[in-house]
Amino acid sequence: MTFDKGDTSFTKAVSDDKNLLSNLKKGVYEVSETLPASDYEFKSAEIAGETNCASNKETDKNTLTFAIGYEDLNTPGSRNVTKNLGKALYTNERLSSITMKKIGEKDSEDKDTPLKGAKFKIERITETDGKESYESAKADGSDYIIETDENGIAVFEGLKEGKYRITEVQSPKGYSLLANPIEVTLPYVTSNDAGVTKNSEPVKVGDTDYYYDLTYTVKNNKLFDMPEAGGGFRATLFGIAIMLIAGGWYTIRKRRRIV
Repeated sequence: MTFDKGDTSFTKAVSDDKNLLSNLKKGVYEVSETLPASDYEFKSAEIAGETNCASNKETDKNTLTFAIGYEDLNTPGSRNVTKNLGKALYTNERLSSITMKKIGEKDSEDKDTPLKGAKFKIERITETDGKESYESAKADGSDYIIETDENGIAVFEGLKEGKYRITEVQSPKGYSLLANPIEVTLPYVTSNDAGVTKNSEPVKVGDTDYYYDLTYTVKNNKLFDMPEAGGGFRATLFGIAIMLIAGGWYTIRKRRRIV
């Protein structure tokens, strides 16, 4: 966190809610969070109830102001040494990640074949008046598309709490696309969904386990190699037609015999 007094600022790392910044001189201080913990982002800033000094919160910002040793913020010359405690409460939202693992058929050693070059797109699902709509999962509004590497792996990172849809938009050459999009709510609540792997220890709230890092394993089948539309293909269709006609003629004759 960064603390500002006039033209002077300094930063103090805060590891838990017992961390205190003491021995401050009388003055007006601004407190802001400059670097959230890893895999978290700023969500809200509040002035905690234990505060006994004059204080202020700027709307839609993470900056809190405390007047230590003053009667109020507007008249800093009026001293009041009993107003000497300010407490800032910062809440961070934990972000999630989803790893997409793309595989094909088993190899000669009965191991999954990783597929490079599959592209997946993730969108945030919102609901208004009972109707679902899809929007970018990125803050800048651009499409969030990832591509699997030589290990068949690609990762969506920095996902906020909410419901998402994952669609395969490009498959490796010779392989089919994932038939249906994947829908998932983050954080992920314990279930036995096939193809989902939990990558980290859960956060337990009451009797519910919440997971923030998941892996989806997507297996795609090879496409059939269709013959070119030449004489051989036409001959195949002609042969099928002859078989159908012969089958129909046999059925008619059989019915006539029964009659």
